[in-house]
Amino acid sequence: MPTPCGYSSFLHGFRKPEAKGDFPVAAALMQQLPKLDLLWMAGLFHDIGKGRGGDHSEIGARDVEQFCQRHHVSPHDTNLVSWLVEHHLLMSMTAQKRDISDPDVIRDFALVVRNETRLDYLYVLTVADINATNPTLWNGWRASLLRQLHAETKRALRRGLNNPPDRDDWVRETRTEARSLLQTIGVNREQIDHLWESLGEDYFLQYAPSEIVWQTQGILNHNQSPLPLVLISAPPPIWPKAAQRCLSTPVRWMICSPPPPLPWSNWGYRSTTPASPLPTTTGR
Repeated sequence: MPTPCGYSSFLHGFRKPEAKGDFPVAAALMQQLPKLDLLWMAGLFHDIGKGRGGDHSEIGARDVEQFCQRHHVSPHDTNLVSWLVEHHLLMSMTAQKRDISDPDVIRDFALVVRNETRLDYLYVLTVADINATNPTLWNGWRASLLRQLHAETKRALRRGLNNPPDRDDWVRETRTEARSLLQTIGVNREQIDHLWESLGEDYFLQYAPSEIVWQTQGILNHNQSPLPLVLISAPPPIWPKAAQRCLSTPVRWMICSPPPPLPWSNWGYRSTTPASPLPTTTGR
């Protein structure tokens, strides 16, 4: 169980310049959220119901609602903080236990969240909670899942909950966004499309655009080597700032040995790493 002090220290940490490297999404959101004091209140109450019998999230939500009413917090802010406390486990549970490449899963999650403000607050609360509970729980895998869930849910909310995408729309939007990012960093469109012709639609349902970018770039850079690809990815500092904001994630790895007849499918070993120094490698 995280202590209020530990949770608070991470929220403060997200506002420091160095947080842009370790927690890029949370650091960016901390500069955008309208009322940071609501995050502190949610942190104080999110686990306060433990050991009191019943669902601790519901107990905490009732407690923080009463607290806000006694201290004349506006009804809007009271509802937001109470919602955050009641649903503080929702994002981590969805990211880790559901198939977030499934558009229906994203839509179900978005139906609970309802708007981007809740989504952004919940993301920061979730990241702080995980790290305050046990910093060793935070790794590249969890960071990637939460970032993908946040990005895909935001896209669903902007599209409109009454206008859910079908499979073809999802694939088309993912390809368009990934292609745009790749062209931003100078990758030739013909190379992109030629490679993607060999991939099925499920690939574009399974991965977020940012993940498709680093995988596509790694495979294209592998070129005509007869060896399989072991890819380690972290965004180099030479990339444009717009691309870095989208791709700034903990280091991830991918082992790729595609089936024939592609020339890079033969057995062997080759490691591809970016020029910039990398943190400890964690898998996806």
